[in-house]
Amino acid sequence: MKVLEKGAPAAAILTALSAFACCLPPVALVAGLGFASLSVWVQPLRFWLIGASIVFLCVGFAQLYFRKSCRRRSLSSLVLFWIAFAVVLVTLLFPQRVANLIAG
Repeated sequence: MKVLEKGAPAAAILTALSAFACCLPPVALVAGLGFASLSVWVQPLRFWLIGASIVFLCVGFAQLYFRKSCRRRSLSSLVLFWIAFAVVLVTLLFPQRVANLIAG
């Protein structure tokens, strides 16, 4: 159960970062041809990846707060979930800023 608890937020982060790969400036894309091809491939899937990020966040939230178990939630699971939430939210609200920050 602990692996699933931490897997959904991690998947949300990964899909959120994949969703804005198309927004990176061309100079950064030329520097990494592999990432450029990924960017071209990911662009049509952007809205699906955003949706997957939101679904993974919902699954993670449900696993953390609505499970019927007597065990306490681990602090690492809570921290990972809320970091994932913040990353997805910032990525959705400011995709170009995040892309510029990553590109340097």
